[in-house]
Amino acid sequence: MEIQVVQKGDLVVLQPKGSLDMYSSLELKNRMDKIAVGKNTEVFIDFSNINFVDSSGIGTLIKIAHQIQEAGGKVSLAGLKPTIEKVFKISGLINVFPILTEVELRNRLQGDS
Repeated sequence: MEIQVVQKGDLVVLQPKGSLDMYSSLELKNRMDKIAVGKNTEVFIDFSNINFVDSSGIGTLIKIAHQIQEAGGKVSLAGLKPTIEKVFKISGLINVFPILTEVELRNRLQGDS
């Protein structure tokens, strides 16, 4: 899995590409572990280049969210494709992860919150 990281002050955007499954989710977790998260850190995971998520991927996202929240930061998801967003809605995870559109994410990065 290819994962690009964009950091702008306290904003961090992880941009994974491909599938988030039992094979690739560990890569995402390892990449997140290398990022310093503090009290004011906001982490956005951009799903615009993710085409599939399985239960291992969801489990990894939950672990990442707990890790970030324990450090005092916030985590949100962005750019979910309709089929993936449906999985988050059905599973109730839409209440765990704030969901942004790609435009909202771009605006946050530009400081137009």
